[in-house]
Amino acid sequence: MIPFTSTTFRFPDLVAPSAWVEHVPFMFWLVDALRPRRFVELGTHTGVSYCAACQAIELLHLSCSSYAIDTWKGDEHAGFYGEEIYSALAAYHAQKYAAFSSLVRSTFDEAVSHFEDESIDLLHIDGLHSYEAVRHDFETWRPKLTQNAIVLFHDTNVRERDFGVFRFWNEVSAGRPHFEFLHGHGLGVLALGDSYPEAVKALLTASKQESATEAIRTAFAHLGQAVAQGENAARSATEAETNRKEWRRQVDQRDNEIVALKTEHDKVRAVAQALELANANLAAKNNEIAALEQRVARALELADTNLAARDNSIAMLERQVQDRDHQMIALKREMELVRISRVWRYRSLLRRLASFPGRMAFYLGRPIVPRALYHLESVTSGKQATEWTVTGDDPQLELLWPGSLTLAPGYYRLTLRGPADAEAFADTRLYVDSGRGYNEVERIDLRFHSNGGGLAETIFPLYAEVTKLRFDPSDRSRQIVIDHARLRKVGRLEYYARLIARLALRHVKSPSALGRSAKRAANILRDGGLSGFAATLRSAEARGALGSITYEGWIALNDTPTEDDIANLRRRLAELKARPLISVLMPVYNTPDGLLREAIESVRAQIYQNWELCIADDCSTKPHMRLILNDYAKRDPRIKIVFREENGHISQASNSALELVTGEWVAMLDHDDELRPHALAEVALELDRHPDSELIYSDEDKIDSQGRRYDPNFKPDFSRELFRSQNYLNHLTVHRAENIRAVGGWRPGFEGSQDYDLNLRIFERIDPRKIRHIPKVLYHWRAVEGSTALDGSQKSYAYTAGLRALEEHVERMRLPARVEEAPGTTCYRLRFSVPDPQPLVSLVIPTRDKVDLLRNCLNSIREKTTYGSYEIIVVDNGSVEQETLAYFSELKKAKNMRVLHYDKPFNYSAINNFAVLNAKGSIIGLINNDIEVISPDWLTEMVSWAVQPDIGCVGAKLYYADDTIQHGGVIVGVGGVAGHSHKNFPRHHAGYFARLKVLQNLSAVTAACLLIRKNVFEEVGGLNEVDLTVAFNDVDLCLKAQEAGYSNVWTPYAELYHLESVSRGAEDAPEKVERFKNEIMFMQRQWKKVIDRDPFYSPNLTKGRDDFSLG
Repeated sequence: MIPFTSTTFRFPDLVAPSAWVEHVPFMFWLVDALRPRRFVELGTHTGVSYCAACQAIELLHLSCSSYAIDTWKGDEHAGFYGEEIYSALAAYHAQKYAAFSSLVRSTFDEAVSHFEDESIDLLHIDGLHSYEAVRHDFETWRPKLTQNAIVLFHDTNVRERDFGVFRFWNEVSAGRPHFEFLHGHGLGVLALGDSYPEAVKALLTASKQESATEAIRTAFAHLGQAVAQGENAARSATEAETNRKEWRRQVDQRDNEIVALKTEHDKVRAVAQALELANANLAAKNNEIAALEQRVARALELADTNLAARDNSIAMLERQVQDRDHQMIALKREMELVRISRVWRYRSLLRRLASFPGRMAFYLGRPIVPRALYHLESVTSGKQATEWTVTGDDPQLELLWPGSLTLAPGYYRLTLRGPADAEAFADTRLYVDSGRGYNEVERIDLRFHSNGGGLAETIFPLYAEVTKLRFDPSDRSRQIVIDHARLRKVGRLEYYARLIARLALRHVKSPSALGRSAKRAANILRDGGLSGFAATLRSAEARGALGSITYEGWIALNDTPTEDDIANLRRRLAELKARPLISVLMPVYNTPDGLLREAIESVRAQIYQNWELCIADDCSTKPHMRLILNDYAKRDPRIKIVFREENGHISQASNSALELVTGEWVAMLDHDDELRPHALAEVALELDRHPDSELIYSDEDKIDSQGRRYDPNFKPDFSRELFRSQNYLNHLTVHRAENIRAVGGWRPGFEGSQDYDLNLRIFERIDPRKIRHIPKVLYHWRAVEGSTALDGSQKSYAYTAGLRALEEHVERMRLPARVEEAPGTTCYRLRFSVPDPQPLVSLVIPTRDKVDLLRNCLNSIREKTTYGSYEIIVVDNGSVEQETLAYFSELKKAKNMRVLHYDKPFNYSAINNFAVLNAKGSIIGLINNDIEVISPDWLTEMVSWAVQPDIGCVGAKLYYADDTIQHGGVIVGVGGVAGHSHKNFPRHHAGYFARLKVLQNLSAVTAACLLIRKNVFEEVGGLNEVDLTVAFNDVDLCLKAQEAGYSNVWTPYAELYHLESVSRGAEDAPEKVERFKNEIMFMQRQWKKVIDRDPFYSPNLTKGRDDFSLG
């Protein structure tokens, strides 16, 4: 009989419906008896067998690395299943066994190359169960087994369908030491050698004795049945608890339904009363309809008579057309005879000669006549200029030229004389008609340049023959003046010469800058030749189809340091008041040779020299690792190495590297990424400017296997709400070493999001104002196979770990919120609870007539909003239509509804301030009358943020009626003052790095739908009635709240439609245009600092558009 230990009688931590449950006691026994150093399982499914082995390994404190290999998609034998199986196992595994075990999501054949020969002591084969598959798996993995390895085969006692494990078991066990269990679908134990621990030898010897075999089988069958019964009991208890919760939920639901029915009963009574009134109205309408039907019948009789006469006319015309066709055929024959005559050929030559001056004049430059198409009204001007007033949001002009010539493909120069300010032609677009009509595909975004005297010019390419041009000026200007417009075809040489001249004027401001630009040009010519130089010019100046520069062009213009730049950087470093030691911390494990060297060399190439590189090797199995690391340690004394004796994964390896740190600051570097040469220099300079900093982070991009840079992440300054939605700090992040040590370093169990967990814990103990952002790309994130840089979904365990890290952060901070997945992203959502009782919200809605618009707005609020505690204050500003006044009378009778009258000229700020004075709620909601609710919990979501003591204004996600984005928050500085983020993006677009899908802090949000606590509104002085009567008053309110120390929040989880100021009317009167100019001037004076640099928008992005494209 074999010896039993206490391990055998343990109950497994993980149980699930599986035949393998009955073999768990034997797995406990085998791990204890064999004491393997490496265990591999092929086919893991729910993880019952694998986690049993891991439980024993952990319990016995064995030095054993374990690997579960599976695709976690299923097969025809195990059945196919969804992602939830893997997700549940990964979450359980990461918490329990991540220190020594790995889940490898791969096919068996793909994974085998990652294991050395003769390295596996215990192999469990439980994949596809056909004879061919089992044989293939055994023969493929046979070289990886040690001489005295043990191999387990499951389902050796199954003889149904096409299961063939029993056939292969009979073959492979013949002549080899083995043992077979018959319960639990059968389990074969195969020994490949002859040198085993005594307990294992006893098991193998027992197979030769029938009585001993039966005794062992019976013992383990009883133990397995006990485990299975325990699993059944636990499952029954879980189901009972689930049923209890479901019954409780149904009871609560019934209670809610009773309350809802009582409310509905009241509504029905009100509807019945309204129905009586409607019936009376309907009778009157029916009488009107009857009279109308009589008039229509008479009109139809008359139309029938006219139609008969028209049919006769058409028949006569058709006969005339046939006669004309016969005449045309005869004329064509006569013309053909004329063409072949000598006289015709002479006349044809003379006609072409006569048209030559016209063609030459066209290429020398022809005058262009703009003709208004839409949203433009001609204005009589005393000057010899063409002037229009913009009457809508899409002004259009057609550009006409003399003659009937088409425009051939090539480059063209368009010159316009207008106002001296070049901004008059900003954001203009050209639509071309090449035979398919005007369309977005053939749109060209024009970039005009002005000489300061009113003459503006632009050069653009045409890629096909064009018959018509449409010029769409910016809708930001209310007046359009164009004089002396001309169009001229230019050659390629002139085109590129003009690009070079403009780039020089834009970027060269001193002799030294001229030298830097010349050196950049020389580098581009050397590396890419003339074609590369031309491509860089086009991408840098001409802009692409979306009107944004390519990243390659942006790098060439903004992020390619010259020797002068580096010399200047060294000079600034020499003037530092302090030179802190920066410790670069880098855990490594089996890094490819070349990538490891590049990572280390990127540190050694730093312009700032006061650094140390602290490397922890996490028990790598590749021999080149120790050789390379020791070599670098000998070559540079600033490089420190520790070789761990066991693999602990990235968190424990990082902590080992932290023990080497002697610097005041710690910068994190992944083992296959790269630092920019000036990375640590920029950190040192930032510390010199802000010595009280606690955490520093920079922008980053990605780098592929060929070294090409792409996908830059230009980040905002610190945004708490964005940080709680995603770890956007990421790379490069630099911490005070004392902060890392104070929170205990990196925590095992959070692998994949270990840095996010660390950042959250450090954030909890520092002043957020001391988190500094360097808006420069200082880090290249390597995109290699299996990296989240290549595909964020490749490490789903990282997302799960991040979710747990955020949940624990919320618990530690005692926030009244729960953490959820952000739908459609790999980000997170914090859902705050609303206080009980709910605070009263006063929804203020200014209006003037447009009763259908107002009715739709109010109905959507009252019918869809699930938040209960609110009042609606409609502020009438001079409505005169009888239907509107009658509707006001109805509203005054409604519950929680008031109508106030503001009988002064329109002043948006004053109207809302007046309403706030009369509001009863502790929270104010500024709402436009053209808003329509989409998400029923919109007000609950916004209130949950508005009640937070450090929050000022809360904004919502607004859509146009065509389901494109109208408001994704406000970016201050875009368009000169402020603009809506991601305007016109599709509804479900994630936006720039998921910014349309996650909560975030912004400098401002629109008052079309804005919530703010009443005391905060009053504290900052409300809306500016004097300087901002119509425009930008909401931006001003938000900026005042931000200046007072409050944070503004935009949430994508409050969704509404916005038709955008339909009832206010056009802004085209001279006095309105003048008022708008004054409001712009006020904002630019009052908020110059924020307009120049919005903290929540990168200075590397454009201010000319609202699409987060490169600047």
